[in-house]
Amino acid sequence: MEISEVDITLYGYTEDGLFGVLTYWVEPDGSQVFVSDFSDGYAWVTYSADGTITTETTLAPGTLEARTAAMASGFTYSTHPLEAGWLGCALGITLTAAALAAANPWGLGAGIAAACACVPLLSKEFEDIECPGF
Repeated sequence: MEISEVDITLYGYTEDGLFGVLTYWVEPDGSQVFVSDFSDGYAWVTYSADGTITTETTLAPGTLEARTAAMASGFTYSTHPLEAGWLGCALGITLTAAALAAANPWGLGAGIAAACACVPLLSKEFEDIECPGF
């Protein structure tokens, strides 16, 4: 995982090497962006502040969901576990990307949970944010 001042990038590996890359950031207008990149295609999912979901992908149906689920399971079983706070963020990012790509109604909740988990880690301005129910 790499964390910058503006985004979080998760790397998924298998025994053969790099499996996929998932990047998350929040646009100035409040839109959440999830970009997944794999050797055979990509997906760009935007969850806008008004609730609109936009997906652009070159992956076959169901592929993004399966791959992000595989990446999420790797975070919980890693030999190098994520620090407290980052696990929730990483899982939130992967699950939101999968739910939004599948047009799953749980995508909204997953997106809110991801934002609540990740935004305080990205910006000291929001480190005391409290998200009800999460």
